[in-house]
Amino acid sequence: MIAVFSLLVAACGGPGGGASQPGALNRSATLKVAWSAAPGSLDPHHTPVPSAAFPYLAPVYDRLTRLAAGPEIEPMLATSWQFAPDGKSVEFKLRDGVTFSDGAPVDAAAVKASLDRARTPDATTRTDLAMVTSVDVVDPHTVRVSANRPADDLPAVLSDTAGSIISPRAIDSPDLAQHPVGSGPYQVTAVRSGDRVTYTRRDGYWDPDAQRTAGLEVVSVPDPNARLAALRSRQLDMVLTDLTQGPEVAHLGSGFSSHLFAPSRVYGMILNTSAPNLSDVRVRQALGMAVDRKVISETLMKNSCAPTTQRLAAPGSQGHVADLPDTPAPDLAGARALLAQAGVPSGFTMTVLVGTGLQPQNDLAVALQNQLGQIGVRLNIQPMEITQAQAKFGRGQADGLVHAQITSATPALTLRDNFLNQARFPGALPAGLADTVNQAFDPSLDAAARDRLLQQANRTISEQALVTFVCASGALFAYSNKVDGVEQMAHADVVGTFDVRGLGIRG
Repeated sequence: MIAVFSLLVAACGGPGGGASQPGALNRSATLKVAWSAAPGSLDPHHTPVPSAAFPYLAPVYDRLTRLAAGPEIEPMLATSWQFAPDGKSVEFKLRDGVTFSDGAPVDAAAVKASLDRARTPDATTRTDLAMVTSVDVVDPHTVRVSANRPADDLPAVLSDTAGSIISPRAIDSPDLAQHPVGSGPYQVTAVRSGDRVTYTRRDGYWDPDAQRTAGLEVVSVPDPNARLAALRSRQLDMVLTDLTQGPEVAHLGSGFSSHLFAPSRVYGMILNTSAPNLSDVRVRQALGMAVDRKVISETLMKNSCAPTTQRLAAPGSQGHVADLPDTPAPDLAGARALLAQAGVPSGFTMTVLVGTGLQPQNDLAVALQNQLGQIGVRLNIQPMEITQAQAKFGRGQADGLVHAQITSATPALTLRDNFLNQARFPGALPAGLADTVNQAFDPSLDAAARDRLLQQANRTISEQALVTFVCASGALFAYSNKVDGVEQMAHADVVGTFDVRGLGIRG
């Protein structure tokens, strides 16, 4: 994986491939950035896919904590936090004098109201907070969050969409999906459904370094070629690129830079293990045996995505299993034998979803269709807008989803978020997997003990073939040299999404 990652760095001229142009910060500028997913509901607790909505929500909503580059969990609305001796509760001390954009104070009661709302049965964020048993007001500036298990992941979990804090005056508003009210550095001025959200800087915000431009536009452009074209023509200031666009990014010319973040995405076909045929582990294993990861990496991915057969793919990272092969040779005869043992010797048809226009996902779906066709497994590929595809898959209404699984703030959270969250993995789990992952959240564990638990869980996921893993890569952003702060952009180096607070424009 390290060699493949280095190739892409070289193709892009290295991370941060070009210094920003000199000049003072232009605080009257509007920063325009492109994301691959369309803006859905701006209600953080009812948006269809919370991870895809994060770039649209982050400018408006503060959370108790913040995932900063590094990665590090830093204070946001909370200035500090303290675990109970048993690790099952955390007390957060709140920042003084902070208000929502409608003037309401950010106090413990407001935090409790939001976190309670994020856990209601109809909330799309409820699974992220499934371990939380109660949120209690200790005093006006202290809130206690309790869990049903040791939960050293709580500060990290609350740095994401589920931890968005809504004004108590707006929390029951029927217009919250279009008119969000948070305590963040920007306010929404317009929403164009399926297209973009525009923002304006909010006066009196507690952290001026988080609002370095007067306005923002976060634009949905699913087609990576269209994103790059809009950057070249200066319609956009920064874009997320497709991981195979390294050569094009390297030839953008003067006035542009790029930055490749560490591997954060594992591409493959996520399987509904409760679906007919796929409930049999032999069938799932057969799919993995038929895939030629080396060919896909070298041809389709242009050596920009390192082949892997496991979720915690980075060598040396906590939970990585060194003896799982990255590029096993395809074994078509063995795959056909497993299908025969499972009672489907002639193969079967799978309904597989993919995000419309997303690359390399669409090309990867076709490559998998061709390779699995050699063992009689026919993929019925159904493109649709990515948030709709993720929501439909989360309801168990498809056999598979070709996409990139997210990476979270810690390896334990990565496994939890991708496999213990029914919205992202709707199928049945192997016995004991959830317990193993949850044990890794005990704050009393030393690093070696946590690593053993995560390796056990990671090996189970791979050997039980819950996902047909293909390869792993990092997020590549291209941007005008006038944009300042990209290399330290929060979330991008861990999750692959981004938080634009802190970005600025010079000149």
